[in-house]
Amino acid sequence: MVIDMSEFLHPNGDYRTLLSYRLAQKISVVTEIFVERFLQRGSRTVDQMQQAARSCKQNIVEGSAAATTSKETEIKLTNVARASLCELQEDYEDYLAFRGVKPWPKEHPESSVCALTCEAMALTASMWSYAGDCRLRRFVILH
Repeated sequence: MVIDMSEFLHPNGDYRTLLSYRLAQKISVVTEIFVERFLQRGSRTVDQMQQAARSCKQNIVEGSAAATTSKETEIKLTNVARASLCELQEDYEDYLAFRGVKPWPKEHPESSVCALTCEAMALTASMWSYAGDCRLRRFVILH
């Protein structure tokens, strides 16, 4: 008797096609640019922010790979990725709070400019100088 394993195990998808992975990639790139530009090299905050951004992306990759054999593991790793983003968001918000700056709400006109700038920065490093003009220091992930 031959058992079709596809009935029991769903094939893992290409994580590169997941919206969550593509966003995590962009967040990782923007975070690298942010810490390089606005934080003191070698500080604990730099390490924490870089690791949180990396953890999010890597846990999406690992969860996608685990999905073949364990939906439970996939869900747990997806939750770890989400928790890493929450940690990163808190670091961005702390950066603003320590400087007496309030995050812009999503509806604020500058938020969309920063979002577009960050999108461009994630696609090409040539946008770094424009990001400074856009006051990236006030950008915080609000999604």
